[in-house]
Amino acid sequence: ITNDEYQPCVIADPNSILTGEDADHSLLGAGVLDLGATTAPITIDAPGTFTIQDGAGRVKTFTVVAGISFRDLTDIGAGAAVGDSFLFPNVYYTGTEFVDATVTVVDLDGLEFEGTPGLMDYVDEAGDNWPLSPQIDVDDADSSGYATLRIAFHASGDPSTPFTLDEVLMTVKDIDSEQFIAAPGVSSFSLSSSPATALTATVEGDVLTVAEVNDVGSSAEDEDHWAVLRFGSVSSITLTVGANQTGSASFDVLFTEPAWTETPTTQEPADLAPAAPELAETGANAAVLVPGVALLGALLLAGAGAIAASRRRAATDGR
Repeated sequence: ITNDEYQPCVIADPNSILTGEDADHSLLGAGVLDLGATTAPITIDAPGTFTIQDGAGRVKTFTVVAGISFRDLTDIGAGAAVGDSFLFPNVYYTGTEFVDATVTVVDLDGLEFEGTPGLMDYVDEAGDNWPLSPQIDVDDADSSGYATLRIAFHASGDPSTPFTLDEVLMTVKDIDSEQFIAAPGVSSFSLSSSPATALTATVEGDVLTVAEVNDVGSSAEDEDHWAVLRFGSVSSITLTVGANQTGSASFDVLFTEPAWTETPTTQEPADLAPAAPELAETGANAAVLVPGVALLGALLLAGAGAIAASRRRAATDGR
């Protein structure tokens, strides 16, 4: 399946890859495709949920999403420890080839899993098909905790061959209750303009941190708790998710632009004043200290979600 406007697309349900196709791709109704018995490619004009109906009247529903999709049907990485890695096959399609991702736990601090310290709850909690959904539980003995994940994109079936993605972005919604995200290598970021963002952005070295510092709750629909991070040409992202209070915290990391009601405020990290070396508990301009995040700048270049992709191999690869 291709997608003219949002090229490329990924089928979120791996069991719904098409084998039959229709010459004229006729729509029988809203989001319904008549396959017939021909073999021409099917073109979807926009992401969405569609129903396939073949000549025998058999019906199959599938969902097409633009960009990167971390689809999963079960929890992945329950009780993961530092150094654990998890393969996500076919997270992206260039139009000619698939791209895999390997997510590695780089660092953990102040976390527990079912009473065992030093572990995170899930690298990717099952639920919605396409976000990467890490979940952490800050230990009762600690006032804050975080998990740092490295998301590395590579050729399908070949982790040794990095795959570079261009003009990439990721969206995290529902950042609340003293939660934060942090990543190095961000070229620009967007926060809500109306309503005014409830989040605070700070920078330390190459690391941008976006946090909720006033212990205010939210839902995924609250745009003032959304953050969009943009990157250049990258083959990996180092992402930290954490919270400055005890208990469970979940994050849905999507690799698409959200539907803002009003145009958001977009800035470059270089426009921000450096973060103060302490955590201010209140105030709209409060600085955020994320334990250990300053070290991320020495890790790997950031990357995530893409609109266009190009493969880059080392000169010694000979291809």
